Amino acid sequence: MIPGQILILLGLTGGTALASRINAVSKDPAVPKEIIKEVRDLVQQAGQIPRLRDMISIGGRMNVYKFQMVVFTLITGIIVFAELVKSFNFPEIPNTLIVLIGVSNTLYLGNEVSVDPLKEVRQKVEEYEKEEDGKKRAELKKQIKKALIDCYQTA
Repeated sequence: MIPGQILILLGLTGGTALASRINAVSKDPAVPKEIIKEVRDLVQQAGQIPRLRDMISIGGRMNVYKFQMVVFTLITGIIVFAELVKSFNFPEIPNTLIVLIGVSNTLYLGNEVSVDPLKEVRQKVEEYEKEEDGKKRAELKKQIKKALIDCYQTA
C-alpha cells in the first residue's frame, strides 16, 4: 500500500510540473511557424542540446529555485529507495520534508510566474505581424530569431 505522504509528494511535484507548463504555454508569443523552424534548425546545428547541469542552472549560472527542487527531490528519492531496499515498504516521509518540498515548489512556481523571458519576443512578433515593408519585416524576423535563441540559451 502506498502511504498518503507519497501521494502528497506526487501531487506536489505533479502539480508543480503542470503549473509550470501552463505558465510557459500562457507566455507563448505565437511566433510564426517558419521562424520557429529556422530557430530550431539553428539551435540543433549549434549543438545546443539540454545537459544535466541545465537542471540547476539558467544560462550557465546556477539558479537557486531549480537547485532546491533537485536537492529536495534527491533527498526524498534516497529516503524512499533506502527504505524500499531495506524493508520492501514505502517509508514514512518526515512531515517537515513534505512542508519543505511544498515551500520549495511554491517558490519555484513564484519565480516562474514572475519572470517573462519572452517579453521581447512577444513585442517583436507584434511588430512583425503589423509590418508591411519587406525589408523591415526581414530585419524584425532576424531580431525575433536572435531573441528566441537568447531565450533558449538562458532557459
